[in-house]
Amino acid sequence: MKGIERIVLDVRNCLDWNYETAFRVVDLFRDAGHSGRFEGRNGVVAPGYTFKSVTTIFRGPIVIVTDLSTAGACEVIAGLLKPLRTVTVLGKTTPGEVRWYHTVRVDDHLFLWIPVARLVRKDGSVFASEGLNPDIVYPEKSKNIRESPFVEDDHVIDEALKILRQLHKKVA
Repeated sequence: MKGIERIVLDVRNCLDWNYETAFRVVDLFRDAGHSGRFEGRNGVVAPGYTFKSVTTIFRGPIVIVTDLSTAGACEVIAGLLKPLRTVTVLGKTTPGEVRWYHTVRVDDHLFLWIPVARLVRKDGSVFASEGLNPDIVYPEKSKNIRESPFVEDDHVIDEALKILRQLHKKVA
């Protein structure tokens, strides 16, 4: 990614992606490693993902912005990137909704999502079971993205950009 020096990854109000997509996003920024696996009562439901350093395209400073609606696959993105030394998570604690769901059709208009597994790391710990705590808590209410998708007057993004400028000065 020539010419890009820093990135803000805004995963507020984000809970719709599938886990495969989340793992591929993480793979763009993370060297080799493993995501963990989804385990349920009857064993492994999904094997997870192995990251490859050959797919890493950016190793610079990243600020990830989270809120109470950062769940599921987006919570995985933030959680798997947070340990990197170039990543800062800004915002609010996520809800801890990293689950594998089965969908059960009740009738033509009603479906149930039933959690059947959770993401377990190689060391056996459950991924973000209590939510993911940000490195920097930002107490101000963020802009409702449904009202306007534009970032002007979004104080949380302004704070993320300020942090990135400070990180960039430290690296330079």
